Amino acid sequence: LNRGFGGSRTCDVLEFMDRIVLPYRPSRIVLYEGDNDLACGASPDEVLHDVRTFVQRVHAALPATRVYVVSTKPSPSRLALWPRVQQTNARLKSFAEKTPNVQYIDITPVMLNPDGSMRPELFIDDMLHMNRAGYEAWTGVIKPVLERG
Repeated sequence: LNRGFGGSRTCDVLEFMDRIVLPYRPSRIVLYEGDNDLACGASPDEVLHDVRTFVQRVHAALPATRVYVVSTKPSPSRLALWPRVQQTNARLKSFAEKTPNVQYIDITPVMLNPDGSMRPELFIDDMLHMNRAGYEAWTGVIKPVLERG
């Protein structure tokens, strides 16, 4: 069940989770946030705080629900944010490793060329939003993790 909405920040998900997440009593949640948070000036610590709050609220209502936290993607149009994206991802990964029923999924490797540059062919013309190839690359990473449970 796709409950995502464009332009969301983690604070938006927190505001609406009682309506768009919890009533469905999901056994698994895939959470992708952070990109718009950072673009709006949030710090990596603020993103982590909001993701941690989301997980705590999910587990308070649904203790057995597994939360998969997808790394924040690199985007050519937000190249200036790349250092903060990397800091955010390091914090999210560490949080997931220490938290029961939370798993970090790193999509960064499929978004980058071997030399570490971003892959523009995965984006539409705005170089922010992904095209079909970008989503297929994500699917190749995320689907096997979900299939393993």
